[in-house]
Amino acid sequence: MKLAQYIIDLGFFDFKSSYDCTENDAACNERLTTNPVALPLQLTITVGERKSKVYVAVYSAKSEKNWVNYPSNLDKIMAAIYSVVEK
Repeated sequence: MKLAQYIIDLGFFDFKSSYDCTENDAACNERLTTNPVALPLQLTITVGERKSKVYVAVYSAKSEKNWVNYPSNLDKIMAAIYSVVEK
C-alpha cells in the first residue's frame, strides 16, 4: 500500500502515455539505431480502479541521459519498485 501511495503521490497517473524522440531531435533518433540497443520501458500500474500505462522509447536511468524528456519522478518510481522487488 505504501508503494501504491508513493506512485500516486509522484503523479504517475498524470504522466503522458508515451515518451519518444521528437522528429527534429537527431541525437535521440540516432541513439535508437546505435549499439548497445536502446531498450524501451513499458510500465503498467493498477491501483484500485485506476490503471495507467507509460511507454518510454529510450530508458536507461543510471547509464544514460533522459533522451526523451520523461518526468524525473519516473526514475523515483522505478527505484522504489526495484527496492521492493529486491527485498
